[in-house]
Amino acid sequence: MSRDLQSTPKNYVSTKEAAEDLGYTVQHTRLLIRQGYLEAIKFGRDWLIVRESVAEYKARRENTSDDLTSNL
Repeated sequence: MSRDLQSTPKNYVSTKEAAEDLGYTVQHTRLLIRQGYLEAIKFGRDWLIVRESVAEYKARRENTSDDLTSNL
């Protein structure tokens, strides 16, 4: 990780951190950014993802899986 990313504000996470939290690969996490599912800003060559958008995405994903299993 670059030196600049080590001083990331607390409300942002790196793509790698978000991927680990979501259980996805870094590549899939970048796809979620491009598709607009995660709010992020470009920081040089890297993306910084809004921490809250990761939590919101996880909550939506869990609600969707709960809905799918309750319909069985």
